[in-house]
Parts: sequence; C-alpha cells; structure tokens
Amino acid sequence: MDIQERVLNAFQQEHREHLEGIRAHLNPWPTIPAESMNEAFRMAHSIKGGARVCDLETVEKLAHYLEHLFAELVHGREVPTSAMRASIDRVLNAIEDYMIAVARKREPVEPLELFDELEMTPTPRPAPSGESAGPDRAAAGEAALPVPRQVAPEGNPPAAEAASPKGAAVPDTLRVSAAHLDRLLQSSSLLLTEAVRQSALEKELRELGLSVRNLQQACDDELTPGLSTLSAPGRRESETSTLDELRRGLAQAARQIRRIRALQQRGAQALRATGEQLESDVRRARMVPVSSIFEAFPKMVRDLAQQEEKLIEFTVSGLDREADRLVLQALKDPVMHALRNAVNHGIESPEERRSAGKPERGQIHLEVEVFGSRMTMQISDDGRGLDLGEIRAKAVERQLLSGAEAERLDEDETLDLLFLPGFSTAGQITHVSGRGMGLSVVKEAANRLQGSAQMEPRPGGGSLLTVATPLSIATHRMLLIRSGGSSFAIPAGAIAGLHRLATSAIRTAEGRSVLLFEDEPVLLATLETAFGHDRARLVAEDGRLHVVLLRVGDRALALAVDAMLRELNLLIHPLPPPAAASPFFSGGVILEDGSVALVLNASTLVERFKGRRLEEPVEAQAGPITRRKPTVLVVDDSFTARTLQKSILETDGYEVQIAVDGKQALAMLQVQPFDAVVTDVQMPGMDGFQLLETMKGHPRLKEIPVVLVTSLSSEEDQARGLSLGADAYIVKQKFDHRHLLDAVQQIVSTDE
Repeated sequence: MDIQERVLNAFQQEHREHLEGIRAHLNPWPTIPAESMNEAFRMAHSIKGGARVCDLETVEKLAHYLEHLFAELVHGREVPTSAMRASIDRVLNAIEDYMIAVARKREPVEPLELFDELEMTPTPRPAPSGESAGPDRAAAGEAALPVPRQVAPEGNPPAAEAASPKGAAVPDTLRVSAAHLDRLLQSSSLLLTEAVRQSALEKELRELGLSVRNLQQACDDELTPGLSTLSAPGRRESETSTLDELRRGLAQAARQIRRIRALQQRGAQALRATGEQLESDVRRARMVPVSSIFEAFPKMVRDLAQQEEKLIEFTVSGLDREADRLVLQALKDPVMHALRNAVNHGIESPEERRSAGKPERGQIHLEVEVFGSRMTMQISDDGRGLDLGEIRAKAVERQLLSGAEAERLDEDETLDLLFLPGFSTAGQITHVSGRGMGLSVVKEAANRLQGSAQMEPRPGGGSLLTVATPLSIATHRMLLIRSGGSSFAIPAGAIAGLHRLATSAIRTAEGRSVLLFEDEPVLLATLETAFGHDRARLVAEDGRLHVVLLRVGDRALALAVDAMLRELNLLIHPLPPPAAASPFFSGGVILEDGSVALVLNASTLVERFKGRRLEEPVEAQAGPITRRKPTVLVVDDSFTARTLQKSILETDGYEVQIAVDGKQALAMLQVQPFDAVVTDVQMPGMDGFQLLETMKGHPRLKEIPVVLVTSLSSEEDQARGLSLGADAYIVKQKFDHRHLLDAVQQIVSTDE
C-alpha cells in the first residue's frame, strides 16, 4: 500500500467522523450554541485540508463552502434560516456520496446542480495526454471530478511498482480473497479438532500404560514373594524362566509406551498450539471496520426520507470498530431492513411531529459497540414509539394468534410479535415496507450468528432495537452437556452461571416449575420440555440438579441437564436439512471421537419456553466405571503464572481448568469434579488461604487435595498453609516444573 493510498484510507474514516460531528452540532438549528458552531467550523476546515492532501478537489471546494458559511455564522454576519440549513444538508450529502464512490473505486459524479445553486465553479477535468484543457473544452461543458490515485486491480501491480529497480521496498500488504480466508478458517478448525482427537489418543496411551503396569505388578507378585517360592516343590525351572522373561518383556513394553506417549504429547501440544495460532491469525485477518460494510446506510436513509417526505437526521457512531467480515455481511441486510422500518414506522411526518410538539426533524441513530468478544448494534429513533395494543390487534388480524391469547401477553411477549415472519403494522404495501419483512429478518440473522435481537420502548418516546452477536464466527467457547443420552453444546456467551442445586430448591409458581436466583424466579426446563415434548425427565445426582442458567438480554431460563461435561473451543458448522430447519439448533460441532454435537440456540430456548410443571426428579443410575484423565483446577490471578502451570500439567497428561481467584474457583468446585487444586495465595477477593479453609470445611470438597504455589516463603506462612490442610506448599522463588509435577503426582490417584 503506497503513501497516497494510506492517506486516502485515513481520510475515509476522518471525513465520516467530521460529517457526523457537523450534523450533531447543527442539530438544534437554528439556536446553535457558539461552541457548537465553532466545532462545526473546525471540522469543515479539517475536511478541506484532508481533501486537499488527497487531491479531492471537489470535496475541498464543498468543504470550503461550509467553512466560509460557518465562519459567517460564528461572527454574526449571517443569520440561520431554513433555506441555509437545506443547503448545508445538500453539501454534506454531496461530500458523503462522492466519498462513497471513491471508496468503491468508482468514478464519482460531480454535483453540477449543487454547484450552480451555490454559484461554485465545477472542477475541471484533467486534460488527456498531449492535449491542453483550454477555455474551449471548459466552455463545452467537459468538466468532471478528478479521480484520486486508484489502487491497482488484484494481480496487476502498478506500472511504477513493476518498473521499480532491484532492491526497492516491497509493499507490506497482500490482497487475499475472502473465499481463501474462509477456507483457511475451516482448515484451522480441522486442526483444532485433530488436536482434540490427539488428546483422546493420549488418554488411550495412558490407560494402556496403566494396564501394562498392572501386568508388571502381577508378575512381580507371582515371581518375588520370597526365595522359598522360587524353590518350592513343583516349581519348574522352565516356568520361572518363562515368567521372568514375561516380566522383562512387560518392562520393555512399558518403557516403549512411555516414550511413545511422550512423543505423542509433544506432537499434540504442538498441533494444538499451531491450530490455535492459525485460527487466531485468520480471525484477525478477517476483521474489517464496520464502516467498510455499512458505509452506504446514511445515503440510503436520506433517500428513503425524501421518498417518504420526512425530515430525518441520521447519525452513526462506532463505525471505526472492527468485526468479522462475514458477521457484518450477515447483518448488513437485516440492519438495512431495521433502518427502513425506523423511517417508515418510527419517524412521523413533519406535520404529525409539529402537532405532537416535536421538532420537525426526526432523529435516527445507529451505534456500534464492542465488548470483549461481543458486538452490539443499537438503532434508536425519537418517533411515535410502540403501541402494544396495535401490535396485538395486528397479530390477531394476521391470524398469528387468537384474541384470547393476545390478551394474555405481557409487554415482552407482545414486543416479540414484531419479530414473527409475516408480521407488519403497515396499513398498506409501499416501496419501503408492508410485506412482512423487516424485523423477522433481523431476528433470524441474529439467531444464526448465536446472537439475539430485542425491541423495547425508548425512554422519552421512540423505540430502541438492540442486536447482539459474537464479534467473529471463528471458533466459539462452548459448554458440552449431556441430556437424554445425547451431547449438546451451549455457547458460553449465553451462559450466566453453572449451578448444582438441591432438588428441594424447586418451587412452583402459577403452575410452572421455577428456581430462585437472587430472589428472581426463573423458569426451570429440560431440553425435552423446551422442545415441546409432553414428558420430561429431571435427573438428580445425590439429590442435586445440574443447572445451566441461560440469559439472553433481560430474560433467563434455568436448563436442567444430566451432566456438564467440559468446555471446548470449536468452530460451528452449518447443519444439513432437515436439522437446519429447526429453530432450536444453530449448527453442529465435531467432537474428538468424530461424532457431532448439536449447538443449542439459547435465544430461541429462552424466548419460546413458556413454562410448565415438571415431574419429580429421579436419581441418575450408576453406570459402568470408566477411566478418565485426572482433572486439576489451577487458581491464580496472574495470567502468566496460570498459563505456565496449565501448560506444565497438560504436558504431563492432566486435564486442566483455570480460575482467576478463589471465589470463581469455589463456584467451579461446586458444579464439577476435580482431582486436585493448585492455587496461589495472594489474590483479590478470596485468597488461597480462604479458599483452602472453605474447602476443608465443606463435606464434599474437603477430600480434594490442594497444592499451594505462592511467593510467601516465610516459615509462618508455610506452617499456616499446612495447618489449614494443604497437601503441598511450593515457593515461587524456588519454582521448578518438576516440583509441581511431583507434588501433583503424589496426591492424585490415576488408578480409578
């Protein structure tokens, strides 16, 4: 990317921010505070300067007009009028349209009518090679906007670059098609899946090693009970020799298995690290500014407002945020439908607004925010708002539900009707809306992306649509659960908590089973009841239920499951028909054994389950004992420390989960089994000593071994830790990975 292109890209972002700023500062027209007018003047000046640097003469001229006009207003030499505001809007729109054309590598159309209106001279067209742009050509009307230096098409380097001498600087960017990135993402997913399979293979090798060790022990018991046994009557020399040879063979097999297992562990670790790095690199490469996909929305809203004969001020914020290109592409049409809905249904005509005591110009705002791995888009307007009675009446009219059902709906359930396919409050079909499109498209797109969509009244009038989705559609963190004999995956973003609750905690409210969370009754469901089955099976273990608390927006659902298995980072694959038609599933993930687990659509579960009374829980039947990899919980508030300990333990074959403090660790210990805990002492909230003391006072947790790894090296601290019940105490200053492994191996039994 050359300097000119970099400057142009920077100006693309800068001019959008300044246009939004100017519109916002002029919003209280005609009574504009002096500081707002000064800011508008400064922004117009910045646009003019940036356009000059980018050789965008038309934009420079338009910005200069604004700058001059704002200066006149600042010094009181001009008075704000409706005609003046209309001219300003046309200039702002012309700059916006011109820059959209530049961004799309199209030749912009010069606003000749606007130039005539403002008595401005059109920008002359650069003369072709060998000709001069003399007065005759200008008089003939051959005037057009200059085209900024363009980016060369893919695969065709600019001539200057092609002719550059040997040793010239090579550009640090390379164009890659989106399809290639998509395939790379699929490849990284396969790598990660293979890494999970390798972990399963490591488990098999570990169990094979245990079997050989048991055979060795049996041979030792047979051969070495004492010298008297070797010389006992009836013991033939050939039998002793054969058993001795068997023992040597088993010892050699055990050594070979250990070598193979060590090699396999290193290979699996490298494979996992490579897959994670590739997935991370591809995910970053797919991130693009929101503005690159949503840049045409301001013009679209402006054109729709003109067609509807409405005065609308459309502002945007957060378009500089970055998100996965495929996420933005999937949301582009739904957001467009939502904006059309706001123009048509939300904002009233100027006459209606005047009658209601509102400014003639309505407000629509699109805001994009990023919080961690989630992105939120909010579309708000100050229009007529949401009439719940009209919504219910339209739903009945369109036979989406009966009149009696409509009367029983509360506010949230009524607002959900807006997202049903075929629902519309439009009185007639127009070019803008009335075909039952709009918000149902928004909901479906959000669900496909493991997100949610919610409409609510806006304080002070109007409405607010919130669409929340993951920032990327790469691998997702998911909880694998078992229910009804099958495995399912739940995206971590929809999980508000994991609980192991006594069956006596179940309450009944209005004929429906509920659980109380912070004094809030939450409907209790199993997957069978959520899917609409008549019979449900609540499974308890030692009188307790495994409950996943789902939360979407301000709604929650307590989902009782048979077991919580583990957390995974996997790519969600689309489902083939007919599974793809189910609203309860949004895809599938491939597990280490090659099987597929369906990914639950938490948004649909929470919104569609209305509740029912569940049958009494039954105790889970004890199944055959299966060997599993010992699981260790590492607790440390230092990211570096817990990452180091996790890597050391995983390399030696342990399953490792992490917690950032004692409070989180205690919550995890309540809902899943661990074979050992390795914890720091000095942590915010609940420290390691408090965690240890709490565990040793708990009837179930007191049996779990605890290793303290801390910088507290005094004899008093060590004595305190051991007196509280710690099984080992390791000082960080003398930390060695072998010390940690030895301590864990001594307290964790692998022969289950």
